[in-house]
Amino acid sequence: MESVGDFEGSQGQRPSLFPVSVNGKFGYIDARGAVVIEPRFDGVGSFAEGLAWARIGERFGYINSSGSYIIPLNFHDAWTFSEGLALAQDESFLYGYIDRSGAYVIEPQYTFGGRFTDGLAGVVQGERYGYIDPLGAFVIPLTFPFQVAFGEFWEGRASVKINGRVGYLDKTGAVVIPAEYDDFDPVVFPRFRDGFVVARREGKAGFIDRAGKWLSPPIFEDALPFSEGLAAVRTEEGVGYVNQEGELVIPPQYDDGGMFSEGLASVRDATQIGFINRTGAVIIEMTIEYHWEMPVFFGGVARIRTPDGERYLNRQGEFVWKLKRP
Repeated sequence: MESVGDFEGSQGQRPSLFPVSVNGKFGYIDARGAVVIEPRFDGVGSFAEGLAWARIGERFGYINSSGSYIIPLNFHDAWTFSEGLALAQDESFLYGYIDRSGAYVIEPQYTFGGRFTDGLAGVVQGERYGYIDPLGAFVIPLTFPFQVAFGEFWEGRASVKINGRVGYLDKTGAVVIPAEYDDFDPVVFPRFRDGFVVARREGKAGFIDRAGKWLSPPIFEDALPFSEGLAAVRTEEGVGYVNQEGELVIPPQYDDGGMFSEGLASVRDATQIGFINRTGAVIIEMTIEYHWEMPVFFGGVARIRTPDGERYLNRQGEFVWKLKRP
């Protein structure tokens, strides 16, 4: 079971343009599948707060929804805007934060950093990380050893890994949920959604609230975060969905299931994907070939990655973009 990064990290923003690739170049379509920005970039990001990073060669800048560069190709690396700021790397290969004019408001000084979420961003200096506010002041000092990633603040909590176990910080840096849960993936740092987070103990998954109280004890083989009031869980019988009282409201019956978004969740059997609504009714039949991930609807379409390239599906189950690679 896996969540989709763009969706899980979206903070509720719904795009109106979607990246596509044609002959190795990237551009954007709208939800009807019409090309809005011709594929001419070497790499692009998702639109957020009206801008998207777009790369030509090894240089990054930011374009608007017309495809015009609003912030020139000034950077060695660039991230999506979040809470008015974007992480960007300068000529010295250090990271700082720019505003929508492209000016550094937090000067480059970090070896790595993350997005602003809940008013804070994780930053790395040397071998440790802490959290800064939008003015660049440390709210949580450089306390924690950095390996490959760190937790983002969501709903006032950020996951932290201490001695190989997962716990949670509040926005003062205090460990308010002790580090006593399994670390199931060195790259993944769990996030709170809808008041709960997936927690694992002795190889089983359940859900805890912001105080560390179990909603559902760790009885599931696997679980995804809550979204729109439901969470996918894996049992011996298959994948179903629980509500925020911990009750199975969509019985386990699928080989896999994704997160709910815009009222729908992807489910699959051994080889085919379809979509259900929150009552469990099938809205799009399981006729879509499964490859790597469980897609989510995001801005009215779902992106489905295949060996032949990305495809976009609308809520009627029709492909609005389906281009084979040469």
